[in-house]
Amino acid sequence: MAEGSKRPSRYDEAVVAAGVDAMWPDIAETFGDDAPTDADKIERFKADLRRALQFDDDAYKVARRLDHSGWHVDHELVDALDDAGWEIHRAERAAVKAWVAAGGVKADLPAGTKVRHRSLEGHIGEIIDPTHGNSRDEGQYNVFCAALGHVREADAKRARGRKGMLTLSLVINAEEIEVVGVASTP
Repeated sequence: MAEGSKRPSRYDEAVVAAGVDAMWPDIAETFGDDAPTDADKIERFKADLRRALQFDDDAYKVARRLDHSGWHVDHELVDALDDAGWEIHRAERAAVKAWVAAGGVKADLPAGTKVRHRSLEGHIGEIIDPTHGNSRDEGQYNVFCAALGHVREADAKRARGRKGMLTLSLVINAEEIEVVGVASTP
């Protein structure tokens, strides 16, 4: 991992800016015929949006902040702001994937590796194969810990008498994991 490099966060200015850029067409549409076309004016509106979204993406709270900044707030704008959280989340995932690809962190420990993390409440967990999205691409592991009540698909099958739906685990950032044991052999 590069010295001083940290995992991108939803609160990073660049992540919020990318989310605002992605949602701008929908926001601009709410202006109707009054939509700004001048680059400087568009940038001022985007700057207001970035400030309003920096620490919260609740559409009503963001709309209230924009109202205090002089925006005309109506139901169309609030509706367009409903997607703000999703756009910022997508921007964060893209930033994390780019950070991992650039050498931010590697998630290359094999399934079965015994690990410890503060969220495991003093217990030891075991890395399992990714069960969602691209967790390894995002420098994360799915960690199973039976002591926390996690269950595997086979346990769910027995408990329900039908096909299990999932393996319950925690998704933990690779840089926060301490290896405490080697992977078990199959």
